[in-house]
Amino acid sequence: MDKALSWFISGWVTFAALVNLVAIAGMYITHGLVGGWLQMTEVYSPFNLWNWASEVILLSPGIAAVYWKERRERARRPN
Repeated sequence: MDKALSWFISGWVTFAALVNLVAIAGMYITHGLVGGWLQMTEVYSPFNLWNWASEVILLSPGIAAVYWKERRERARRPN
């Protein structure tokens, strides 16, 4: 089960990274070089709380799997 969780975590983080890369590529394709840069800096600004929230929601299955895997490992360790 731990191996499956590890694969899921790796796959989900890779999926989240690809979603972000496709979004950035789409910004450049639709807005051009300068417009794409301006759009990207607006969307990925540290002050854009909506983007932060959407990234947390996107990564939440992977974060939950990490938590589940750690709990399984802690339960197996002797006290």
